[in-house]
Amino acid sequence: MLAPLDNEVIFKKAFTDPLVLRSFVRDIAGVEAEFDKIETEKSFTPAVGNVDFSYDVYAESTEQRIVAELQKVEYDSHFDRFLHYHNMAVAEQVKKGPLYKVEREVHTIVLLTSGYSLTDRSGLPIKDPVLVSTVDPKNLQGQVRPIYSHQLIFLNPAYPKQDLPEPFKKWFELIRESLKEEQDLDALDKSDPGVQRAMDLIEEQCLTPTERRQMIEENEKVRTIEYVGRQERAEGRAEGREEERDLLKKKLKDKGFGDDEIDGLLS
Repeated sequence: MLAPLDNEVIFKKAFTDPLVLRSFVRDIAGVEAEFDKIETEKSFTPAVGNVDFSYDVYAESTEQRIVAELQKVEYDSHFDRFLHYHNMAVAEQVKKGPLYKVEREVHTIVLLTSGYSLTDRSGLPIKDPVLVSTVDPKNLQGQVRPIYSHQLIFLNPAYPKQDLPEPFKKWFELIRESLKEEQDLDALDKSDPGVQRAMDLIEEQCLTPTERRQMIEENEKVRTIEYVGRQERAEGRAEGREEERDLLKKKLKDKGFGDDEIDGLLS
């Protein structure tokens, strides 16, 4: 039985292992890296920008900075928050180098484990298992010029219906299986040493008493935050929910969507 990877304690145990993190980053970000150091709760001193924050998992190699973050509870600001985290890992390098030179690529990978309630700027629902943002510019012909190579990647296994490339698929299957009450571990791709190592690390029987206690405490904390958030949303949005839904339907119709398509998107 695997411990759940949407628990911060278990997430950090798995992804601070050099083999697991190296395999994960290779498959998700397309980057080969040998890490000089891997840290948890990493923060910069002095702080960069006006927000004090820390990274769940932070790693550095000669050429890259890797940030791996877990987001189980949905916050209205989480896309903005992780953009800030990502940009600060870029900006912090300028303090240590000449002029504005950024020596290391930054690859931020965020694991989200709840469905999106947010919409994009046009009002359409977001239901993508993988979202990748880069800052590399395009010319007028649409060709990307790889100048910076920084990436901000969102993974969300709450949306399993879309076909994924094989490198993504094996990690999504591991994450999803770890969240189930009835697990089928034989269905997982154990041919990848990184996936197999992650499975060994998060096997419940291999957790120490301290890790088990911390896992339980983290679950209780998350449940409390979720409960408070649900109460606040229920109180603050109940009156306007139907009005917002009708407005969104109108926007979708204006864009040419049919009634059946709209019902599917909003279900």
